[in-house]
Amino acid sequence: MNLYIDTNIFLTFYHLTKDDLDELKKLAILIEDEQIILFLPEQTRNEFVRNRDKKIAEALNSLKDQKISSRFPTISKGYPEFNNLYQAYKEFEKFKNKIISQIKEGAKNFDLNADILTQRIFQSANKFEITTDLVDKAKTRFNLGNPPGKGNSYGDAINWESLLENVPYKEDIHLISEDGDFTSLLDKNELNLFLKDEWELKKKSQLFYYKSLSDFLKDKFPDIELSDQLEKELAIKKLANAGSFSSAKSRLRKLNKYSDFSSQQLNSIMEIATTNSQLYWINSDLGVGDILLNILEGNEHKIERDLLQDFYTIYAPEKLNRQEEEDLPF
Repeated sequence: MNLYIDTNIFLTFYHLTKDDLDELKKLAILIEDEQIILFLPEQTRNEFVRNRDKKIAEALNSLKDQKISSRFPTISKGYPEFNNLYQAYKEFEKFKNKIISQIKEGAKNFDLNADILTQRIFQSANKFEITTDLVDKAKTRFNLGNPPGKGNSYGDAINWESLLENVPYKEDIHLISEDGDFTSLLDKNELNLFLKDEWELKKKSQLFYYKSLSDFLKDKFPDIELSDQLEKELAIKKLANAGSFSSAKSRLRKLNKYSDFSSQQLNSIMEIATTNSQLYWINSDLGVGDILLNILEGNEHKIERDLLQDFYTIYAPEKLNRQEEEDLPF
């Protein structure tokens, strides 16, 4: 699935957005799993880097402006709850200043949560550079008055021309942007008709428009609720597809860092453990069996009986014997 995300969407995660950072994490996981191919023009990345500090500064100013008055009416001071009220005011200021300090430090070191996720996304994206030909095409587009574009900037035009040039012919693409340059004057929730027609004519494919990352994820990946659950599902899928002893061990170790598996996930793991020869042939090698038993511990009641017996037969026969004794009617 091809995707382009406009710069303004990435920048909202540094200021005000209805989307949670978990949406960015979902996106990063889906790109890394190759369920999404993200197209990242150099112009988009440059715009992001240029405007990041500005958005962070705006967010800090907004946080600084959050105030609780330190002046209280004299009549309020005669109540026992006043001391609690005044203490709450001091605590608010203390924690606000602490958060501001942490944001400044994180912004300077590029290790804000939004930084970590955007860098992860950019690293996995399909990147392409600005060329002289792209700039010439963008200038011509701008001079003719064709969207997208505003002011005296060719930036949006360069991004658009980059997509026209680099997205494979006859392949659909999904575009996420809050920029009015991409939207219809008749309906802000719809794509600009000129751009829609141009894309369909030149690429012989469709372009789907979204105003937010969450809208896109809800539409295309409705079953994903939390990024942690998505990571678990993909880790289980990778374990199932392990084609060598080394990859099986490596993927199992990664899976072991998670907890709170659902009953369906646990049964999937047990089935993989008993059917993938890359695991059961090395059940006693380098702690493979120990890791699986650790995942199983305390969750035995969630596993199908026959599957649990098959698992014990391979990885812990002593437990199977004990279980059979407990099942005896005398």
